[in-house]
Amino acid sequence: LPAGINKASGLSAALKKMGVSPHNAVGIGDAENDHAMLQLSEFSVAVANAIASVKESADWTTVADHGQGVEELAEKIIANDLADWLPPSGLLPDKLRSMVLITVHPRMLSSAVLQRMDSMIAVGADAAENLNFFAQAANDPSPVWQGPTLETGQVLYWMRTGGSPRMVVAYPCKQERRRHRRKFAKLLNATIPCQQMARCRCPGLNRSILKATSNPK
Repeated sequence: LPAGINKASGLSAALKKMGVSPHNAVGIGDAENDHAMLQLSEFSVAVANAIASVKESADWTTVADHGQGVEELAEKIIANDLADWLPPSGLLPDKLRSMVLITVHPRMLSSAVLQRMDSMIAVGADAAENLNFFAQAANDPSPVWQGPTLETGQVLYWMRTGGSPRMVVAYPCKQERRRHRRKFAKLLNATIPCQQMARCRCPGLNRSILKATSNPK
């Protein structure tokens, strides 16, 4: 193969075409030519018959070998997205400081990570249920929420050392997001005269666009 062409470059091209990050990729291999691909993947797996160097660098080694090892990995991904995988001792620090994890599937997070979190904010109709799951994964007594059903803008906040969970009102952000202004201006560049185009940069962006598109010259 030409220099720079390997399984990692092929995987990178495929992920780019699909719009998927390497952080969402799981790689599996058994030989020397798999090293680059496994290093690129967020989670690397060696089948049982892999060479020693691949097993040493992989995050996990299957019980089965060859194709059956691939099946073993696929079954784990389908079952729980590898949530039951425990990182090797020493890979994670005892405490995770200055870190925020955001997920819509808390059951898909590794229990080893959840056990290192000191607080949780749960939203939505399943907030109390998710708090209970978090506590169980962290080996803590499940918090009991006896309050009313959460309404829009309300969340449950619980600290592992703070007793019962509390209902907190989350105020919406007051800052206006305007990052798409220039995109709208580019799209309308063919029909909006220059003097009207300049007005697209002012706070009345939407009004300027409506005026320009309703009466193009």
